Amino acid sequence: MCADHTDLASKGAAQLHTSRRVSPLVLQGSALIVLALLLVAVDAVCYRIALPVSITVEHGAGTLRVGSQVVALGQVAPPVAVVFEAHDPVVHEYQIDGTDSTNNFTLDATYLDGIAQSPYYRFQA
Repeated sequence: MCADHTDLASKGAAQLHTSRRVSPLVLQGSALIVLALLLVAVDAVCYRIALPVSITVEHGAGTLRVGSQVVALGQVAPPVAVVFEAHDPVVHEYQIDGTDSTNNFTLDATYLDGIAQSPYYRFQA
C-alpha cells in the first residue's frame, strides 16, 4: 500500500509540475500587454505635464519665461492678446512612417490630408 501511495504521489507531483509550465507564447503575449499598458501610461503622463509660459512687462521692459529659460524682450508695449500660429492637424514632427519630413522640408501635406481619414492614419495619429 505504501508503494501505491508513493507512486500516486509521484504521478501527482509530475502532473502538478507539468501543469505549472507556461508557454513562451503566453509569456511573450503577457509581456507585450504589460509594455503596451506602460506605454499608454507614460504617454498620458507626458500629455499632462504643462510647460509654464509667462510674459511680464515691468517699466516697459518685457521678459519671457518658458520653463526654466528666461529671455529679455527689451522695451515692449503691454501685451493685449496672444495669437498662436495656425497648425495643420496632419503635420507631426515625425510622421506615421517614421520620417522626419517636417524638418527636411519634404513634407507632402496634400498626401497626408488625403489619407487623414483612413482608419490606419487615425489610429497612428
